[in-house]
Amino acid sequence: MLNVGIDWASDHHDVCLTNDSAQTLAAFRIAHGSQGFERLHCVISEHQPEPQEVLVALETTRGLLVHDLLRSGYRVYAINPKAVSRYKDRYVVSKAKTDSLDASCLAHLLRTDRHRFKPLVLLPEDYRLLDRFCLDLRKLVDDRTQIVNQINDCLKEFYPQALGLFYKPACAISIAFLQTFSDPNTLLATTKCRFRAFLKEQNYPYLEKAEELFGKIHAPAPQADPVIVQTGKIRLMALLDQFLAVRQHQKSYEQRIRAVLRKVPESKLIRTLPGLGGRLVPELVAVLGPRQSHRRFDSARALSNLAGCSPITQASGKWRTVRM
Repeated sequence: MLNVGIDWASDHHDVCLTNDSAQTLAAFRIAHGSQGFERLHCVISEHQPEPQEVLVALETTRGLLVHDLLRSGYRVYAINPKAVSRYKDRYVVSKAKTDSLDASCLAHLLRTDRHRFKPLVLLPEDYRLLDRFCLDLRKLVDDRTQIVNQINDCLKEFYPQALGLFYKPACAISIAFLQTFSDPNTLLATTKCRFRAFLKEQNYPYLEKAEELFGKIHAPAPQADPVIVQTGKIRLMALLDQFLAVRQHQKSYEQRIRAVLRKVPESKLIRTLPGLGGRLVPELVAVLGPRQSHRRFDSARALSNLAGCSPITQASGKWRTVRM
């Protein structure tokens, strides 16, 4: 077996090659790009021409380098950085750290402890696509939450009348209200008839509350500095545009996820689990993978470990505790 350790970085990677006799065969640095990847394959093939006999360890599961290694037929292991740091204490107790040292420790970790790790398995395309869509959608939802928080902060600064008027700050009628009545002066100039007409246009289901809402928006409120009102209105419009764009892309992601989910057979079974909504079903399908091939988990305990639901015992002398 040829053990290859790669210390990953954004623009370059340190590489160390060793065999099961602990002999360092090569140590070098490659650039992050086609030429660097080609050089890596050339050096590996000089020492081991059979790709299936090459084991590669690095500290990430994603990226161009990982894809290139898997496509080349190597067995790729993604090692938790904490495990690598603890392993490094076998060789260096001074806490010294260099990229080449990290690459060497990754290579030797495969030599001595590879039985404790599982190689990465490249799932079929639909599952990988679903996993990536779900990941990107979670990031998009986080972006949407940040924008909503910024909208609330902006309103607190110059337009408190608009806060808490409707049941959700980011619902359709709240956004339409802010677009129609974009500052306190426009709101105070609105008549009761115009406000009621706005509610009807937005199909507001509680028209009997129109009088109460109108009273709220005309209740005495602190007056902001005119300069803050002018700048706040412009910032509010910019934030609303960002929110609407993110919301549109979120709907597009959800449509794509549903389309992929319809092609994955496991989705029918997972939908039957109690308590799962539309967002958790594709997440679970992507995590579990296919039932028949490319199995990601050997046992239910392995899945519990990933979910953070397994008990962890800590004991020393008479002291003992169990946590999740």
